[in-house]
Amino acid sequence: MAAMDEVVIISGCRTPVGKFQGSLAGFTATQLGAIAVREAVRRGAQGLGPTLIEAITYRMGGHSTSDDPNRYRATDQLKPWADRDPLERARLYLERRKLWDDRKELALIADIDQRFRAVVAISEKTPPPPLESMFEDVYEKPPWHLQEERAELLRGPRAPAPHS
Repeated sequence: MAAMDEVVIISGCRTPVGKFQGSLAGFTATQLGAIAVREAVRRGAQGLGPTLIEAITYRMGGHSTSDDPNRYRATDQLKPWADRDPLERARLYLERRKLWDDRKELALIADIDQRFRAVVAISEKTPPPPLESMFEDVYEKPPWHLQEERAELLRGPRAPAPHS
C-alpha cells in the first residue's frame, strides 16, 4: 500500500472508447484525493493531456436514516475504512507540513458555529413551505400513487400549530 500522502499512478491506461486518443494518465486516489487532483491540474497546465482520477470510497453509514447497516455487514468491517478517514488524513497531512494546528482549528470551528447560528436564525424566521411542495420538482407528471398521496395529505387532519 502507498504511503499516506502518495498518489498511486497507473501509467498509460487506455480509454475503452474513443473520445481521447492515445494514453490517458490515471491516478487511483485511495489516499489523499486532493493530491491526485493537484497532480491532474499540473498535468493539464503543462499540456500533458487528460487525467482520470479513480476515487475509491466507502460508505461508513447507512443509506438513509432508516437503514441499519449492521443488518448486512459486521462492525469490524468499518475499522480499516475508519483508519482511512479522509478528513483525519488531510489534517495529518497539513499538520506535518505546518499548515494546520489546534489554534487554526478552534478559529475555524468558532467561525463555522457563528455562521451556522446566523443561518439558523434566518431559517427560523422563514415560513414553512406549503405542504404540496413536497411533491413538486420530482416528476414532470407524478405517478398515480403520488397524486393520490398528495390529495390525501391535503385532505387530511392537521396537527395544531406549535407554540412559539
